[in-house]
This record gives sequence, structure tokens and C-alpha cells, in this order.
Amino acid sequence: MKSVATLFTLSLLILVTACGGGDNTIEAKQKSLASLKKQALELNTKIVALEKEVEKAGGASAAKAILVGIDTIQSETFTHYIELQGKVESESVSYVTPRAGGGQVRAIYIQRGDRVKRGQLILQLDNTLIKQSAAAATQNIETLKSQAALAKAVYEKQKKPLGAKHW
Repeated sequence: MKSVATLFTLSLLILVTACGGGDNTIEAKQKSLASLKKQALELNTKIVALEKEVEKAGGASAAKAILVGIDTIQSETFTHYIELQGKVESESVSYVTPRAGGGQVRAIYIQRGDRVKRGQLILQLDNTLIKQSAAAATQNIETLKSQAALAKAVYEKQKKPLGAKHW
């Protein structure tokens, strides 16, 4: 409490000196400087005395305590994460598929951690596109067969001109 009163007095003295009553002579300034130096000396002696009292009371041991702990390094999984909200927009759309056409997974027949054997069915792909492609290819074959038969008939017809005899 004494230090607060001393600081208040010192602050008031500085304020009065700074705002001053118009006495800006060198002698007045020197007198003010001497007064302030005296007050600073008194404050420093009070500070030193208080530090000694705190040290005697055991406060120095708490101030000198090391706030660092030592621990052994162990391997652990890193489980920290940050949860953020936002919106992702792309500049273009790209489709990535396997070379063989791939497809969407229709069914998964195993679980994570299951053991699998050679030849065991793991998943089933949606094969509707492949079936459609096969049906279209079969239809194309039938069309080509009929076109070939028609071309053969036309050839045979033109091979024998009207009224010509066999040799």
C-alpha cells in the first residue's frame, strides 16, 4: 500500500512539474530534477528491501524453480486433427476409370481384416454396360451376316447373266 501511495505522489509531482506553473527557468528545472532523483533513490531502496523480504519468505525458491520436465520419448499414434468447414469447387470435371472400363461396385463380399484365398470372389462390379456392349456387338454381327448373305446372292446373280449357259 505504501508503494502505491509513493507512486501516486511521484506521478502527481511529475504531472504538476510537467504542466508547471510557467516556471521554466533552469534553476527550477534543476530543483525539480534533484527532487525526482531523490524520490527515485527512495523507491529503489524500498524495492530492494521488499525483494529481500520476499526472498526470506521463500518466494525466491519458487521464482528459481525450473519449469521444465523430462520424459522419455515413445512412439505413439498421432490423433490430433482440425475440423474445418468450407466449400470445395473444381474448375473442371475429370473422370478416372481403369483401362478395361472398370465399373461401379455392386457388392462387396469381404470385410476389413478378413483373410482371402486365391480365387475367392472379393467384389462384384456392375456389368450392365458390358452386357449392353455385348448385345450391340451381337446385333452388329447379325447385321453383317445378313449383309454378307445379300452381297453373296447379288454376286451369284450377276455371275450368271440372263440366258447364259454353264461352261
